[in-house]
Amino acid sequence: MVTEASKERNAQLHRGKKQRETVVGIDLGTTNSAVAYIEAGGKPRCIPNEEGSKTTPSVVAFLPEGEVVVGSRAKTVAARHAGTTYSSTKRLIGRRFDDPAVQQEQPRLPYQVCRCVTSLDKPVSSSILGLCMLLFRVLK
Repeated sequence: MVTEASKERNAQLHRGKKQRETVVGIDLGTTNSAVAYIEAGGKPRCIPNEEGSKTTPSVVAFLPEGEVVVGSRAKTVAARHAGTTYSSTKRLIGRRFDDPAVQQEQPRLPYQVCRCVTSLDKPVSSSILGLCMLLFRVLK
């Protein structure tokens, strides 16, 4: 809850200082994802991930021991854990299970896409967006 006192303290801290907004952009790509911001002067700058890279593979893996790995590490374990490693999910976001694009893509995927019952019958978006949120954890 924001009180009048906290608003006044915040105003006092920022008096005399020129306020500036920070613009942050997230590129959730089918293959790789990145986060960038606009520096003073209008130049975009990529924010490196935990490994120091400007891009992170858009891959999430769920390992048998319960660990969730994201990015390069998930890509590395994909061959050993193909059924629980998710990549190329962006093309499924927002599509219904019976969408021809989903049905055409499904046989090519090493993981299973299944129908879920939701009010919008959009099973893919509910689970895929969760995977995207896991990916955002490493895109700090």
